[in-house]
Amino acid sequence: MVQDLIQKHYAEALNEHKLEPISYPEFEFADPTENKDFSFSAAFDVRPEITLKKYEGLEVEKEKAEFDPKKIDQVLENIRASRATFEVVAEDRAVKMGDIAVINFEGFMGGAPLENGSGTDHHLELGAKQFIEGFEDGIVGMKKGETKTLSLKFPDPYHSAELAGKPVEFKVTLNQIKAKVLPELTNEFLATLGGPSDLETLKKIHPGRP
Repeated sequence: MVQDLIQKHYAEALNEHKLEPISYPEFEFADPTENKDFSFSAAFDVRPEITLKKYEGLEVEKEKAEFDPKKIDQVLENIRASRATFEVVAEDRAVKMGDIAVINFEGFMGGAPLENGSGTDHHLELGAKQFIEGFEDGIVGMKKGETKTLSLKFPDPYHSAELAGKPVEFKVTLNQIKAKVLPELTNEFLATLGGPSDLETLKKIHPGRP
């Protein structure tokens, strides 16, 4: 009986007050008794009333994309560096930073060979800081065929606690010098990048476009 009463009068109340529930109602009521009016309450969520303000013809600020030509040149240099090759240096000159030094080396601690501290025809890019501090700087200025002993010290801390802060000597022989050669920005090279094949068009590509 309660269910029938609620279903009927709940729907009538919604129509009367023009309400549109957006959630299931929670009903509260007392047990019906004879000769007494039955009443109930219903709690539910309704859609909020939204008053639209002006939304047409609004002005917005758009960020202007400006690119420094120097940044474009830097990107082009990065592209060249990524396609660099290394060629054997034929002239009789000293090795310098940026070169590839092809070396033999042996490490010694206290006059004894250093475990895993030797290599043959190792290609070391000077300036890449692949070895401990002072190693690459010590090779700079050497010539092909020259042998040199570097007196260095392992850094502290070091990934091997046994070597941290310990003095070490490396006997290094320079076998060969290779120089980094950057490709020229020719139309043929640019065509290999998958975009425009001329430099001016490449520089004018709209930022954000592939």
